[in-house]
Amino acid sequence: MLMHLCALSGLKALKVGQTFVLATPEKLKSGYPTEYAKAFGEEVATPEPPALEVEVVQLRYLRGSEAISFIEKFFAKSDLVAEVAPSMITPGLSRAETSATTGVQAGTLTESGSETGNGSKLLILRGPRQRLEEARRLLEAIDLARPQVVIEVTIHDINEDALKEMGMSWSLGNLAISESSPNKLNFGTFTRVPQAFSAAIKALEQQNRAKLLASPNISVLEGEKAFILIGDRLVFPVLVGYTQANTPIFSREEERVGIYLQVSAQVSSDGQVTLVLYPQVSTVTGFLEVNGASYPQISTREAQTTLRVPSGQTIVMGGLLKDEEIVQLERVPIISQIPLIGELFTRRKRTKVSSQVIISITPTILKSED
Repeated sequence: MLMHLCALSGLKALKVGQTFVLATPEKLKSGYPTEYAKAFGEEVATPEPPALEVEVVQLRYLRGSEAISFIEKFFAKSDLVAEVAPSMITPGLSRAETSATTGVQAGTLTESGSETGNGSKLLILRGPRQRLEEARRLLEAIDLARPQVVIEVTIHDINEDALKEMGMSWSLGNLAISESSPNKLNFGTFTRVPQAFSAAIKALEQQNRAKLLASPNISVLEGEKAFILIGDRLVFPVLVGYTQANTPIFSREEERVGIYLQVSAQVSSDGQVTLVLYPQVSTVTGFLEVNGASYPQISTREAQTTLRVPSGQTIVMGGLLKDEEIVQLERVPIISQIPLIGELFTRRKRTKVSSQVIISITPTILKSED
């Protein structure tokens, strides 16, 4: 019966296990090559592997190393090989190799220093044409420009008594004026955005009760870290041991003194900016001599926070307090130096001054042209 069906239909019957499969010879060869060769004594040709091709992909924003780590998650090395093309020297940021630096510095770096890695944007792919096209489509989908954020910062040192007099209330509310003329001459609606905070600070500056310490701006890509340093890099020796001749061995350490602000930004699709802020305000109060080494004693005011703010709006950070005791000495020349009676011609005045560092930060997302 099976033979008659095969003869009439032009099909072949192949026994696979306890089952007979009816199909054309070509389909039986491709579907059951081993069974077909045993049953009919024909060798089934092994299909040739697809030809391998090499393609160079020019990335726009991603680094080659970042693209490779992403591709390796989707393609086996037997299907696709990806390598980063050699690149020219990539500039990086690092601390100045001098004994001390003073002034304004800004840049982007990691916690331990500058880190650039392989900055090449050329990617070399090797594999079958189908895999190359799949990899190219995947790279085009993820090779997008990261948003860039401009961060405007103002840092004030304000007298604590002045803040108490203000009651810590810097908002005077909105002022809206609507003008309507009976002669049908309408000037529309006037709205004033509250500028109470900046106005109050300006007033305190004029009274010498607030001091503008810094007003820097910095731009940073999403996901990167940036810093602003307005002050000194103080380098001092540190005793690490002694030689066999009992000679001290010193190494160098560095402290940032002044205003040091570290920041990183993340941008959401709805225009919100998530900021990680770490401001530090420090001063050198003295030096401690230990085993021939002079160690700086540093007074620091710092805070660390993560917050979210709409693009273009200002946030204010406070609470970095400092208490100082100022001693004023007035004396009559010569007479005040006489023992016993000299104190009668000497006047001392002790004043306690409390201040607070107020930091206002305005992040703005730069619009991409493309």
